Amino acid sequence: MEKNLIEKLNSDYTIASKVLKTVLAKGKIKPAEINTLLTLKNNLIISEFLESYKHFIKEDLVTIELFIVNNLDHKDRLFVSDLIEFAYEWNLSLPYEKCIAFLKKFNGDNTYVQLASIDYIFLNLKFQYIDEIYIALNSILQNPKCNQSNQVLAAFYLFRITYKKEFLIDLLDLVVNGDSNNKTLLKNILKINYNGSKYFEYYNTLKSIVNPQ
Repeated sequence: MEKNLIEKLNSDYTIASKVLKTVLAKGKIKPAEINTLLTLKNNLIISEFLESYKHFIKEDLVTIELFIVNNLDHKDRLFVSDLIEFAYEWNLSLPYEKCIAFLKKFNGDNTYVQLASIDYIFLNLKFQYIDEIYIALNSILQNPKCNQSNQVLAAFYLFRITYKKEFLIDLLDLVVNGDSNNKTLLKNILKINYNGSKYFEYYNTLKSIVNPQ
């Protein structure tokens, strides 16, 4: 990748984003160029590349998995949340105990990391960690200072794991009486294949809450 192109990708976001779109429009990108893109200083462009590019091959994903693991402690926590979401969507392997540890951090800049980690852990549920997962999710749900989006996810997955009605009640309370965005979040959760009516008995009940007739 030409030096001039790299400089543009590291420049102002507006310029860099336009350049990235030009790069992506050419189709498949060579593994060496993917390595170059991952070394950019502009985290927003790296995130945009990972979200937008659809032609990753196995070799690329091995490289990106290592990149993500090495950047989980990056000071830009929004960037870290983007990386975890990518791992979630592409079924990459992350250090599981570290992801659980992210659930236990309630400082403001970790909100999105916490949100992405909840999704990742549920998709890759390992029952040998069930005690830690249960305690961590319940702590999120019970913490009044916690972001309500995180609480909606925590309540939903606790209910899916345990089928305890107390978590269904918590979920409904958040959706009906909480932030207006909570209903939209639940709609999106229910759109995920494994949360559909074929696999989830309470799908229609919750669907009627978010889409009342």
